[in-house]
Amino acid sequence: MQNPEWSALQVLLEVHRAKTFLAAGRALGLSTSTVMRRVDALEASLGRRLVHRSAQGALLEKHALPLVEAAEAFERSLAAGQRDSKGSGDAGVVRVSVPDGFGPWLAPVLADHRRRHPLTEIQLISELRHVDLTAREADLAVRAGRAASPDLVAQLLGDVAPGLYASEGYLARALPKRWLGAHDYAEQEFVVEDVTSKEARMANVLVARGARRFPFCSNSFETRVRAAEEGMGLVLLAKPDAPRFPRLLPVDLETPIPGLKFYLTFHRQLRGVPRVMAVARAIFTASRAALATA
Repeated sequence: MQNPEWSALQVLLEVHRAKTFLAAGRALGLSTSTVMRRVDALEASLGRRLVHRSAQGALLEKHALPLVEAAEAFERSLAAGQRDSKGSGDAGVVRVSVPDGFGPWLAPVLADHRRRHPLTEIQLISELRHVDLTAREADLAVRAGRAASPDLVAQLLGDVAPGLYASEGYLARALPKRWLGAHDYAEQEFVVEDVTSKEARMANVLVARGARRFPFCSNSFETRVRAAEEGMGLVLLAKPDAPRFPRLLPVDLETPIPGLKFYLTFHRQLRGVPRVMAVARAIFTASRAALATA
């Protein structure tokens, strides 16, 4: 059995993503027959079937998924290498991963930085999961909690205190006193992220306090805010961010929700990359100033 080459794994990865040979070929700029031949050759070299063909499309067999994971890891390494090789000094790409909801606040900060450093290209990715910084899925990441890996540098940005907010209509209907006691959570409705997700940290805080009614869930922060503005329930907001949403009013809590420590995290090897460190300083300075005045 031969070790598969990247070109073969790339085809398998795209078939997994596209679910058909035709769509995979379009994404790769190859004909459908070429994609099929390369999959056949990969299966022959490994001595087992990797793709289940049917009238509905092409689905990978379970034992092929480790190959997909290896291909994705190599793809991320290639992307990181391309970012690193695009230039020196300010020139090049900086990829920044932030939690859902941070993007709108951070975008002006990064726009101001780019006006002063026009050769720097910035990719701002908002996502629920923690990216793998050791695999260089991103250059910088804002995340709650300190990274455990010794290969990563974590700079404390500050504590973000969350609060509960709701529309005037919801409060008039369900919580006219605008005060939530320690035992009142079960009676209220909440707009949260997916409560089944491992990343739903703040939703789990509400569940631990007795919350059980979640009439609207979304993995989009802006969507959750809009739903709360329409009276769907109470929503968690970072207190420094709350003034952006004047239609949502604060609720007094008998027991405040503990704040989260947020860190700017990056791989140690990037300390010698000027453009990455320049973006890191811009994020660090703006975040510390905003949290200090919150």
